[in-house]
Amino acid sequence: KMRDLFRKRLEQPASAHRRPVPPLASETGREPVERFWMQVTGELSDDPIIHLVALAYMSDMGMLGAAYPPFGGLPRNQPSMMVSLDHSMWFHARDFRADSWLLFEIRCIRAAGARVLSLLKVWTQDGQLVVS
Repeated sequence: KMRDLFRKRLEQPASAHRRPVPPLASETGREPVERFWMQVTGELSDDPIIHLVALAYMSDMGMLGAAYPPFGGLPRNQPSMMVSLDHSMWFHARDFRADSWLLFEIRCIRAAGARVLSLLKVWTQDGQLVVS
């Protein structure tokens, strides 16, 4: 049954809405950090596994972009390709909905040798840490 559910979901195009958050007042805009609100397009079922899967998918969207602000941003430094080599997640909560707005913060910890190490944190609207 679950296999059929996942197969059906994978056949549908994935989509998420993303809204940027401006830099904090204490930031110059060139820090290696990016914040945005994101939610899955449409309404998901109440199955918590679907929300975990959707958040895992969304968490890999844009992980590399936070490395570019110190160098003038992506428009000035167009990469030929961006690929995730490794992606690990710690879920701190399961009582969230991926079809509700979630706050993403991505920090680039290290960028060198054509590799980027980023740390992601995701919170619900009421401030609950969901994943890191």
